[in-house]
Amino acid sequence: MYRIMLVDDEIWIRKSLKKMIKDTALPIEVVCEARNANEALLLVDTINPDIIITDMKMPESDGIELMDKIYATYKHMKVVVVSGYSKYDYMKKAISINAIDYLLKPITLEDLDLTLKKVILSIEEEKQNVTDKELIESNHRINQEMFLQNLCAARIAHSIDIESEATTFNIPLNFDFSCIIIFAFRDLYKAAKEKFYGNIELLIQDIEKMMHTYLKTNTLGYVFKTDDRTHLCLLFHSFDSMLIKDAFDTFSSYIHTHMKMDLIAGVSSPFTELINLNKAFNQAMNALYHNGVYASPSYSFYNHHNEQQNDTNICNEEIKILSRAIMSKNSGEIKNSFVKIIKKVHVHKHISLSDLHKIYLTIIVATKSALHSIQILGLDKLTTDLDIENIRKVISITQFEACMMTICDTIVTTIDSEKSSDILAIMRSVEAYMNEHYNEDISLVDVACHYHFEPTYFSKMFKSIMHVGFTEFL
Repeated sequence: MYRIMLVDDEIWIRKSLKKMIKDTALPIEVVCEARNANEALLLVDTINPDIIITDMKMPESDGIELMDKIYATYKHMKVVVVSGYSKYDYMKKAISINAIDYLLKPITLEDLDLTLKKVILSIEEEKQNVTDKELIESNHRINQEMFLQNLCAARIAHSIDIESEATTFNIPLNFDFSCIIIFAFRDLYKAAKEKFYGNIELLIQDIEKMMHTYLKTNTLGYVFKTDDRTHLCLLFHSFDSMLIKDAFDTFSSYIHTHMKMDLIAGVSSPFTELINLNKAFNQAMNALYHNGVYASPSYSFYNHHNEQQNDTNICNEEIKILSRAIMSKNSGEIKNSFVKIIKKVHVHKHISLSDLHKIYLTIIVATKSALHSIQILGLDKLTTDLDIENIRKVISITQFEACMMTICDTIVTTIDSEKSSDILAIMRSVEAYMNEHYNEDISLVDVACHYHFEPTYFSKMFKSIMHVGFTEFL
């Protein structure tokens, strides 16, 4: 339904218009009435009508004044002028400020019907034009983003290809000092679950739209997503530290207020040629992971970050104990080892994300090696947390903890399941052995020693599996 506002100082004219609009049977409803332009302007922002039918001459303020103010702010609204004056000057004035039609009193149903159909047609044409324009702009942004992603990943390296596509997307090949800024979001998955029903793509799009508006307002560059669509990049046309800080603070404030996430970023060295985008992207990614695990919000410059690494060997002893626990299939010790690793990381408050990732990598390598030695393979198919490609997605201590506990639970569950299968197989073998040697003088101690078990442990295990004591079973 199209929403219409009636503006006339005569109540009987408003009632008459309202009845005629209903009689046209067009998809239009009268949502508001006003006695003059001042009243109409007070209501228009709240009511937001599609169409306004206004009298030309009214006390206090007239239709001309109303149209002037409406079109200054609400360009999409359609205004139809109604007047008892047929003077050319009035019509000329109404048309000059974009009134879509001019109706003379007394208004006939036929005239009103034709005018409203004209208005509806105009609205629909504008909607289609807007849709077409938005579609063109959307396709342009998608293709531009793909071009910038390809440049960052060095999938386009030939200068002729770069020049051709840059021209298509109106991106200059050379510019004053610029940089790449890569943004990452702590607790991204939690925020997406709470705000966007788990849809990370929608959350990133919302942030991207905000950043795009900021860059467009300040003519500072381009925003685009990384290949994995979980980070946002800025091709920022400045290396002024104050402008970078202002952009970061603006984005950080929005993201923290609306999504309860903390922002971190990495800033590349300055560059002046588009062909160097890949180098700048790698620098910014490097700088991103030199932010502290516990520092939020924060950003790091590539040429400012401290090259001195923290001790990435802080968990070596715990990882060795973990490996031995896995090889001995000791579930309790496996759990204790993971808890100790997490506590050890917690103690080192100044550890960087880069160092955390190296510790994570060491854990994955050691864990897979230990699992391989006991013929347990393919656990990375049960959890992506054992996939090396997953490491760089971890940008907070809570993510690291969650990954460690998921790996721990997966290993323990698998080992316990295998141990349970092994015990059942042993019990079947014990039962067969006892049947075979039934006529001999055999005891619990004899059978336990035959299978290399301590007698007391074997007695308890036998009863828990067979649901009857050894002597009674014998």
